[in-house]
Amino acid sequence: MNGVDTLRGVHGIRTMGSSKKRSISRVQSSTYLDLYMMEMEETRLVKECKRQEIRHSQIKQRLQEIAEYRAIAQQDATKKTAVPVAAGEAPPKTWKKVSMSY
Repeated sequence: MNGVDTLRGVHGIRTMGSSKKRSISRVQSSTYLDLYMMEMEETRLVKECKRQEIRHSQIKQRLQEIAEYRAIAQQDATKKTAVPVAAGEAPPKTWKKVSMSY
């Protein structure tokens, strides 16, 4: 199920704080309020960056596991399709014959 985060262009939407728009006119606003809003946005962005780094490392690790598994599977496939050596072959098995009456 797709969420709002997966929509194209949603990550580029600017919030009221990032677009520097306020419901209060600029004359009445305080620089402390602006600094507080910028600090809150900065902490939010730092947290988001850390989450993305963690997710990126998880994806890289999983891709590495898949590559290793693929290499092992290809090696096993080549070993199974290899022609057995004639010197190491076992003698043919003799089958026991039994007559059956129906």
